[in-house]
Amino acid sequence: MFLRKIITIILFVIILLLIFFFKPSLMFNKDGTIKNFGYTDEESVITIFIAIPIIALICYIIVLSLELIYT
Repeated sequence: MFLRKIITIILFVIILLLIFFFKPSLMFNKDGTIKNFGYTDEESVITIFIAIPIIALICYIIVLSLELIYT
């Protein structure tokens, strides 16, 4: 149980580091700032603040799935 949480946190941090390293144009402006929520060119529907909880849930589901497969 404790190992599941540690692996999930490590996977989550790695994914967030990759997002902040590559700075996809869907979430970041050209100057590297985070886009606001909205529907114009300077804004995005999927911001980093919306993506973080979704990524956390996906990481946890991946770890649970792998745990079920390998036990």
